[in-house]
Amino acid sequence: MVLLLNTCFRKNYSQKLHKLKTLVTNDFSLINEDLLEVLFYNDLEIFDVDYITIDAAFIILENSGGKLKQILLKHVDYHDYFNDNSCSYSLEEILKKLERPPALPILTSDYIYERDEDYINLINKYKNVGVIKGFRCESVANVVNMDFKI
Repeated sequence: MVLLLNTCFRKNYSQKLHKLKTLVTNDFSLINEDLLEVLFYNDLEIFDVDYITIDAAFIILENSGGKLKQILLKHVDYHDYFNDNSCSYSLEEILKKLERPPALPILTSDYIYERDEDYINLINKYKNVGVIKGFRCESVANVVNMDFKI
């Protein structure tokens, strides 16, 4: 399916995605980064992803048009595959990329961000400079449901 998506995406959908307001996916790691670079999401307001590489996240953020209102990160059991420094570094790189108005609320179901002191300090740092408007951990059911405000 991903290969079919990659081949058809460029021809059929790339022109239509500029009006996309919500991008929801479970895995961006298999999508070709060259393809992502030609897709622009000028009106993207909500970015909801389960797993994404840091490079793909940067490309989407750069092509988002500056209108992002929410970033939702769902829990994925990949912490065992990376050491804590690489995970923290990835979060910090994304937050640095967002150092421009408007401040974003971030919602995740991964409670590591509330338990690990390095993450807490990193999140507070970006709250203090106005990059993060709010940060909240919720159950997976609530994150999927999205029936509440951050």
